Amino acid sequence: MRKLVIAAVALIVLGAGGYWYYMTYEPSRMRFPVQGIDVSHHQGAIDWQRAAEDGVDFAYIKATEGGDFTDPNFADNWQGARAAGIPVGAYHFYSFCRDPKEQAAHFVATVPRETGTLPPAVDVEFEGNCDEEPARDDFVIGMLAFLEVVDAHFGTKTVIYASRDSYKKLVGGRFLDRPFWFRSIVSAPVLNERMWTFWQYHDRGSRAGIDGNVDLDAFAGTEEEFRGLLLKPAE
Repeated sequence: MRKLVIAAVALIVLGAGGYWYYMTYEPSRMRFPVQGIDVSHHQGAIDWQRAAEDGVDFAYIKATEGGDFTDPNFADNWQGARAAGIPVGAYHFYSFCRDPKEQAAHFVATVPRETGTLPPAVDVEFEGNCDEEPARDDFVIGMLAFLEVVDAHFGTKTVIYASRDSYKKLVGGRFLDRPFWFRSIVSAPVLNERMWTFWQYHDRGSRAGIDGNVDLDAFAGTEEEFRGLLLKPAE
């Protein structure tokens, strides 16, 4: 009985230790000096000045989803983050059951093209998407149609975001010529065929100025390389 009690206590301690590690995980600022967040209306009203003072170096902000949904907090988040001096980028949640060009048109009509902002991003994941999973070839054709419109409007290559599942089934091995944003909670991505640009390392992080959980992200390079990503004036 005593051994069983000791074993049970050990499991509880290990579980608590693992949970503490997960909740407090932060990659080294020495290795990843540029770190930020991605947000939507789920975070509610954000005090962007406090967030900037708490080490938020950039923010990807949800703008649109599908062919007609606009995040209700997009404009406030965009303007608030920019006023606080935080470089921002907008992302679109890609729907597998809406016309790609319709989605692209909605995104470019919603997001301003402003100097000093990050390249646009498209979020490709199964969670919260259509029930029917697309065939890989059909997805690639649709995504290329979406990217053609968005790339041309912003004058840069759109970033593709993927989870492990959507990367494995849809994105992996494709679109190798553009920036990539990978969801890999608490462990740095290892992708044999490509380099990553952004890494979403936490889905229950915290930052000053934000009530509740927020996604945390790191940039792969230096501060100078980060500045090189920002949009230049249109020619």
